[in-house]
Amino acid sequence: MKRKTDNYWLTYVEVNDIELDPCKVWFDSSPPEPDIGFQGDFEIECVEYKGEDITAKVSTVEMESLAQRTIEHLNDCAQDERY
Repeated sequence: MKRKTDNYWLTYVEVNDIELDPCKVWFDSSPPEPDIGFQGDFEIECVEYKGEDITAKVSTVEMESLAQRTIEHLNDCAQDERY
């Protein structure tokens, strides 16, 4: 899969009640721009495990959980001066 960005992080993903770790989660995000009325955007583009695209195997519920964890990770990085 061709990705729009180089943004990814490593985390776990559950597929069919099996925890796969580490998975590479590719995402695209844009910060809010209130001055033009843009609320920001976030999208998980791809989930890889051992080099295989497993995005289609991830349930909707797990994808929502993964998106929430990814957003929390990004917020933590934004607050940590080391990043």
